[in-house]
Amino acid sequence: MKKFAILIAVIAIVSCKNEPKDFVSFSGKITDKNSDSIVIKKGDYSKTIAVNEDGSFSDTLKVVANTYSLFDGTEYANVYLKNGFDIYMTLDTKMFDQSIQFSGTGSEHSNFLAEKLRVNEELFDLDEMIDLDSVQLQARFASIRNEMKNFYDSHPNVDTSITNDGAESIERTIGAYNSYISRIHDEKNNSLRE
Repeated sequence: MKKFAILIAVIAIVSCKNEPKDFVSFSGKITDKNSDSIVIKKGDYSKTIAVNEDGSFSDTLKVVANTYSLFDGTEYANVYLKNGFDIYMTLDTKMFDQSIQFSGTGSEHSNFLAEKLRVNEELFDLDEMIDLDSVQLQARFASIRNEMKNFYDSHPNVDTSITNDGAESIERTIGAYNSYISRIHDEKNNSLRE
């Protein structure tokens, strides 16, 4: 009977260890912090996490798997959170977009989002695009579509909800840039006629 009780106890311990966490562990270190807290937000969900004097923070969050906004008091970033993830973030606010990095279980999704932002900033160079005529501009947009497709294809381990949304957002972004630049070109042409 004693051996049976020990066997049951071992099985109970092993089965508990195999249960997935029903929360995200989110911690990190912020250099030159902008605030004494960061806020994780998506729709009605909002969680404020205290940032210590040395820039370190740590908390747990119960979430629905999705992309959330992270606000440090001055700037925003996107993070992908899912219960069971254990993510550690580092950030230097003096070079916010260039320095933000994630490590740990599930970090590849948030790293993809950070890299996507950097790639978008490089590809959508408004100063360069404004000087292009309409034919050159459409060729540039075609090149951007191709580069972004290659970028998405090079990250097969990223959740498809992120990459599918990203593919749709490229068309929205291209449409917005196209409208804005066309308006600027029209205003220039109108002023030359006057």
